[in-house]
Amino acid sequence: MLHFANPLILWGLTAIAIPILVHLFNFRKYKIFYFSNTRFLQDLQKKTNQRSQLKKLLILLMRILAIIAIVLAFSRPYWNNEKGAAKTGNSVVGIYIDNSFSMENVSQRGNLLQEAKLSATAIANAYQSDDKFMLITNDFEGKHQQFVDKEEFIKEVENVQITSVSRKMSEIYDYVQHSFHLQNNSSQYLYFISDFQISATDLAQIKRDTMLKTTLIPLISNEISNIYIDTLYTDAPDYKVGQQVVLHVVLRNTSDADVEKLPVRLYVNQTQKALAVADIPKNGFTEIKLNYTIDNQRLQDGFVEITDYPITFDDKMYFSFLAKEKSKILFLYDKSDNEYFTALFGKDSTVDYEHTHLRNVNYSTLAQQSLIIIENSGNLSNGLVQELTQYVQNGGILLILPPAELETYDNALNQTLGVTNFGNLVKSQLKISELNLQHPLFANVFEQYPENISLPSVFQYFTCEKTLATNKENIIETENGNPLLFSQKIGSGTVFLMSVYPSDKFTDFQRHAVFVPAIYNMSLFSGIAMQLYVTIGVETGLTLNNLKLFKDEIIEIKDKDIVFIPLIINNIQGSQLIFNEKIEKAGNFGVWYADSLLMGIAFNYNRLESDMKFFDASELKDLLKKENLSDFKIANIQNKSAEVVNMQINSNGLQLYVLFVILALAALLGEILIIRFWK
Repeated sequence: MLHFANPLILWGLTAIAIPILVHLFNFRKYKIFYFSNTRFLQDLQKKTNQRSQLKKLLILLMRILAIIAIVLAFSRPYWNNEKGAAKTGNSVVGIYIDNSFSMENVSQRGNLLQEAKLSATAIANAYQSDDKFMLITNDFEGKHQQFVDKEEFIKEVENVQITSVSRKMSEIYDYVQHSFHLQNNSSQYLYFISDFQISATDLAQIKRDTMLKTTLIPLISNEISNIYIDTLYTDAPDYKVGQQVVLHVVLRNTSDADVEKLPVRLYVNQTQKALAVADIPKNGFTEIKLNYTIDNQRLQDGFVEITDYPITFDDKMYFSFLAKEKSKILFLYDKSDNEYFTALFGKDSTVDYEHTHLRNVNYSTLAQQSLIIIENSGNLSNGLVQELTQYVQNGGILLILPPAELETYDNALNQTLGVTNFGNLVKSQLKISELNLQHPLFANVFEQYPENISLPSVFQYFTCEKTLATNKENIIETENGNPLLFSQKIGSGTVFLMSVYPSDKFTDFQRHAVFVPAIYNMSLFSGIAMQLYVTIGVETGLTLNNLKLFKDEIIEIKDKDIVFIPLIINNIQGSQLIFNEKIEKAGNFGVWYADSLLMGIAFNYNRLESDMKFFDASELKDLLKKENLSDFKIANIQNKSAEVVNMQINSNGLQLYVLFVILALAALLGEILIIRFWK
C-alpha cells in the first residue's frame, strides 16, 4: 500500500496548471508572405505546423512530469506491504526518555531533554488513539509503571525533568521487558530516545526479546569536554580526634588538552582545610593528596571541590565520617598482664585500656572494643571462643598471641575462626628481615625507609602452617620466611596473629621502635572500612554495625531541607538502612536516632554521566551489527517534522522519494534535449 509522509504537499500538484496555461496562451503571430504560386508552400506549412505542435506537446508533457515528480518527492512516498505500526491499533508502546545529567547538553536547536520530549510526543502521535503507552525515565517512578492512553502519556511527557539517577541501557531494557511481560498484545514497541553516552550504552548486556520491536533514536549534542572528581578515599579505615587524615582525590580529564594547575579545595565542617593544584593529562587522570588534622568535632562533614564549566554536577564530591574520641582496647591474659601493652596504652589519653583475666571476661562489652588482644594459652572457654568469633565476623579486630609460658600451641580458637594454625615451638635465633610497608599498619610510618635499618631479633617462635589462603597477608617476616606478624580477613573483621609472645624470652620486638606503630595502628584498623559516601542510584543501603532497633523505633536521615525515614532491616551485623532512591540531591546528611546523631552520611551523584563521549547513528549501527541485534532499528528524527516522524515510525517498506527525484531530473533533462535538438 502506498503511503505519504507529507500528504499535504500533494496540493502542490495544482501547479500543473501553470505550464498548461502557458501552453494555451502562448500564440505566435505569423507574418504573411504572398507568392504567385503557393501550392508547394501550403504543403510545407502543413507539415511544419504539425511538427511544431508535437514539439510543444512533448515539452508540455516533460514540464508536467517534472512538476508531478517534484511534488511527489517532497511528499515522501513509501510502499509498505505490511500494516504500519500506527495503523494496527491495539499496540503497546514503551518510550524511554533519557533524563540523566548529560541530557542537559545543548545541540544546535537547544536543550536535548526538550528535543527528546518533542520526539516522544511525535512518536505517540504516529500511533492510534486506542493504543496503550508507557513512559520510562531513569527515575523508574511508580506512576509510570502502568499503561495509559495517548493523551495522558503526552501530559506525562511534559512533566519529565532532569534527574540525578543514571541507568545502563540493559537495565532499562530489562525493566521494560518485565513491564511488558503481562501484555498479550502481539504488537509491542520500544523506543530509546537518548544521547547514547558510551558509558551507559551496554548493548552487549541486553538479553533480546524478539517480541519487542526496538528502535534507537540518537540525539546529537554539541562537543563538550569535562573535568571531574572521580572518587576519593583515605589511607586508614578509621580515625580519631586529633589524628591527621590523608585524603586521596582522583581527578579525570575527558578533553583533548592537558589541564595545568587546576585548584582543588577541601572543606570540612564549612571551613577550608586544604588547597592543592593538579595537573591532569588529556583523556587521563591524576591522583592528589589533601591532608588535614581532625579537630575536636567527631562528625566530619566535608567535600572536595573544583571549578569546571559547563558540566558542574560532578565538580564536588561529599564525604562524611565519625572520628573516635577514644579507642577501647582489651587485653585478655592467662597468668599476668603484659607490661609492654600497659606502657604503650596505659597512659594514652586517647585510649581506654583495660586488661582482665580470661575467666573474668564481660561478654557484653566485647562488641564495643576497637581491639581485643588475647593470649591463646588454651584455657579458653567455648563461650569465649564463640563470642570472639562473632566479634570478628561483625567487623572486630582481634590480635592472637601465643602462650607466654607454654611450649605447645592450642589451635582450637584458630580453627573456629578459620585462620592459619601454628605448629611447634622452635628455639633458634633469627633476625627480622622484612617489613610490609604496603600494609595499612605501616602506611605513612616512614617518610623515607632507611637502607640499613636495624630490625629486631627473634629468640624462639612457633612455626606457622604454610597455606595458600588468599586472605592472608604477611606484615613482618623473619629471615627464614616464617612470619612474625600476619593478618587474615574473616567476615567483616580482621585477625592479626603473632608467632612470638612480646616478652624478652621470645624476642626484642617489643623494645624496638617498630613495635609501637604496628600495635598502636591495630586500634585504628577497623574491620569494616569507613564508608565515606554513598553513590545515588547505585548503593541503596547502609549498615549500622552493632545497632539493632525494635519494631517501633525509627531512624531519620536529614539535612536542613530534606527529612526521610529509610526502611530498616535488622541482620546479624546490626541494622541495615534501605534508601529506595529517596535521595535525589548530593550533600551531607545526618543519621538521627531518638534525637541523637548517630553518624554522618554523604550522598554523591553517579559519575557514569561524567565522560561526555557518545555514539552517533553510524557507530550505533556498527555496534548493533557486532552484537547481532539486527532486529533493532535506528531512526534519525532529531529536529524532524511530525510528518517525517510518522513516516519513520510507520515505514517498514520501500522508500520511493528517490525514484521521483530521478524522474523529475529526467523530465527536465528531456525538456532541455527537445528544445536544444528538435529543429
